[in-house]
Amino acid sequence: MTTHEMTSNTFGVVVGERTYPIDNRKEFCAEMASAEPIHDDSVKRVKQDLASEIWQRMPLTNLSPDVNSATQIIAAYTESVRNLRTFRGEAMVLFSATVSTAFFYDLDDDAASFVSEILSAGRITLSLPQSIATAELGSLPNDELRGRLAQALRIEINRFVTEIVAGLDRLVDREVVGLAEWTSTNAVRYHFFRRSAEVTGTTTRFQRGRVQERSGSPLGPQFKRTNKTTKSKKITAWLAHHRHDTIEAIQTSIENANVPMPSFVADLVERIPSWMRPTITVIDGYLIRERITRKELCKTTITQVEEEEELLYGHEPAVCFGPYVLTGWGPRDIDEMNAANQLTSTKTGAVRARRFWFVTSAAAASASIAVAYTSRLWFPLVVALFLCAIGGFSAGTVIHFELRNARMNAWRMQAGVLGLASILAGILVLAWPWTVITFLLSLSLMMVGSVTCYLVNLATLFLPNKESSNE
Repeated sequence: MTTHEMTSNTFGVVVGERTYPIDNRKEFCAEMASAEPIHDDSVKRVKQDLASEIWQRMPLTNLSPDVNSATQIIAAYTESVRNLRTFRGEAMVLFSATVSTAFFYDLDDDAASFVSEILSAGRITLSLPQSIATAELGSLPNDELRGRLAQALRIEINRFVTEIVAGLDRLVDREVVGLAEWTSTNAVRYHFFRRSAEVTGTTTRFQRGRVQERSGSPLGPQFKRTNKTTKSKKITAWLAHHRHDTIEAIQTSIENANVPMPSFVADLVERIPSWMRPTITVIDGYLIRERITRKELCKTTITQVEEEEELLYGHEPAVCFGPYVLTGWGPRDIDEMNAANQLTSTKTGAVRARRFWFVTSAAAASASIAVAYTSRLWFPLVVALFLCAIGGFSAGTVIHFELRNARMNAWRMQAGVLGLASILAGILVLAWPWTVITFLLSLSLMMVGSVTCYLVNLATLFLPNKESSNE
């Protein structure tokens, strides 16, 4: 069973000498307040195991008792201190990965920069192990020298382990690392934290700067303009507090764990150094209850300003009233105007060419119709009339739309062509030497078709263009 909650404030419950951050639910507060400081024994055991593991890996520990050379003893001790410093660096990397995993993962650059301060607040520091090897110690007998150096090394190892545990306690207080409580040998209650970042409200604003004259140019008067682009995005950080109750739980080593791990958990496990792995365990069991409390950590707006200097050449006219500049324009505006004028002139030339073709075709069609009518060639006359109707209306429509920079409409063109063709066919029927019944029937059909198509064409002219209305 999973329970999701939203809360805006948290506080801690004191157990033993530690403060555990929890939410404001009364039952959970009472539950944690009545619990024993169960982690004390486990922490002591972990500290002892970790110190023993580190001690066994030191060159001074593995130095043969038969070695009686002060040089070899001091060299082994120095190498041990150097190894302990290496362990310190590996522990710092592990804690950094732990904090990053608990805070955020899969972030873009802007969100990552937003949480950088939060990440730095969650990291811990470990002191650098120091060497006590001196000339005075080198003058001591070998047995006493070995004992003094071994004692100093144990002190440094214990301090190192104590700082690791103290750092984890601070991460618990900062709601980065959680705790586990074993209520029995196979039942455990543990909690952990996970943070997330949401990026919303991305905006971009462009601002063109004022034109300024560049001084000292060897090429004569030159101008520049600084344009500014401002990008803003809002980022919200969230904290999710997960609490799990598990039965039939077991602890196993990392190598023996068979539970699937997400990518960010696998990356964290890979960063665990070899000297710490024997003390790291994986808990697995049957989850019977899950409680998730989610709260908002903070909000911020990240603003990025990019400036670009634009060099201007050519004319830079302006309209002025004394020292006041009413308006101005630059080479870019002039180039755009010239390009528009060139496009208009090209389009006008094409329209004129189509008009010439239209007039020539109309004259040739008129001559053909006249010859066909005078020669009583009725079929060529019908074909010529219909071709003239279709060609004339199509050419006129193309010219009309090109002059007004409007979009073509196939339905309007089709309706107009049918209307004109029907009217011409009706006129032809009037002059056809048919009987009265054929004449009236043909006339009625043609006139009804012509009027209908022409009215449809007129109606579509008043309807708004769909593509234009969407814009």
